Amino acid sequence: MYPEEFPGCNLIIGAGQEEYKPLPAYGDQQGAVVICWKLTWREVLRVIKTRSIWHHVSTFGRGFQPQYLTTDARELLPEVVAPSGDDDGQPELKRCPDCGQSMIWKVMKRCVECAKAIKEEEDDAVDHSDVSP
Repeated sequence: MYPEEFPGCNLIIGAGQEEYKPLPAYGDQQGAVVICWKLTWREVLRVIKTRSIWHHVSTFGRGFQPQYLTTDARELLPEVVAPSGDDDGQPELKRCPDCGQSMIWKVMKRCVECAKAIKEEEDDAVDHSDVSP
């Protein structure tokens, strides 16, 4: 498996760093990063046989970030990737109900920025409710 450039790549992670191979990616202003991995034919056959893909993430002792794997680039980059024309019943990309931002993780109810703002408002409300006038 190896990283593959795709339409819409706007950054190369690890460029100029000898200890890393260059990693073509798309990054947005909310901190989401999309990377395309191309499977070798041997890996394709292994996936067909096992129907499994293993995923390793190094957290370096910090919190685990949301992850999402897909075979359909339209789920992650609808504005960048032209539709392929095949309708395979995949769910459509979700948008934040508060601001309309495309969301990369379909399990989220709203985008990261709106979720942070709502949490801050809730935290402020809890903090102020305990204070007597």
